[in-house]
Amino acid sequence: MSINDEYTFETAIEQLECIVKELESGEVSLARSVELYSRGKELYEYCNKVIEDIELKIEIRE
Repeated sequence: MSINDEYTFETAIEQLECIVKELESGEVSLARSVELYSRGKELYEYCNKVIEDIELKIEIRE
């Protein structure tokens, strides 16, 4: 299942915020930190793609 199927932009942002909070807590193991970083990177790339697609649509309409 891809991130596109799992999340909307809004839920991906919420999940990213949760990941950041967990990482900033300092309470996670190194292994968990790597998992969170990997998932966060996927979510960031998904959100960035959504934003780029919207910007492109706006530019086309202008």
